[in-house]
Amino acid sequence: MTGEGGSSSLPLIISIVSAVISFASAYFAYSQYRKMARQIATDVFFRVNDINRDLIKLGFEDSRFFDILDGQDVPDPRLEQRYLQLWLNQASSAFSAYEAGLLSRPHWMLMRSDLLDFFRDVAALRRHWTEVRAYHTPSFRTEMDDLLKQAETVINPIIQEFPSHRWTGREDLTSSHQSGQNDNSSGDMASQPNS
Repeated sequence: MTGEGGSSSLPLIISIVSAVISFASAYFAYSQYRKMARQIATDVFFRVNDINRDLIKLGFEDSRFFDILDGQDVPDPRLEQRYLQLWLNQASSAFSAYEAGLLSRPHWMLMRSDLLDFFRDVAALRRHWTEVRAYHTPSFRTEMDDLLKQAETVINPIIQEFPSHRWTGREDLTSSHQSGQNDNSSGDMASQPNS
């Protein structure tokens, strides 16, 4: 019962089936690629966190590393330089992973926020960055210079307001500033005892 019309539809059916199989194969390959990309991004994120944890763990093993992070003078400047360089190398690696699409924007922004605090709190890191910035990629230099500028816009007004105070970045300025105001306000009704 297959006439001339039935035999001509066979190539059409084969073409349609072949197109469906090709599309299904391409979709499967794409979904596998997406899963692999997500797995790589997750692996990169955990690797970045593992290295951060290892750098912090050094402070528990040797308190001089925490002294560096607290802005205290360390007798061995080479130790300080090497430890700060480890942090900058870690930041550079994470930024490279972000640029390559292996670290998500939210994860990079979290790390960027931590780096901003780090630049704000650790004067030695700011000094070290100005010494070694030329050895990093142009895009990383731009990113770190932006963080340094943001950190300095917060630090400079505070230093101008409290010039004799050694700024470490750890003080709660609002409470110390308010307590200074309260000390000067002895004529205030609230500070006088009830008679």
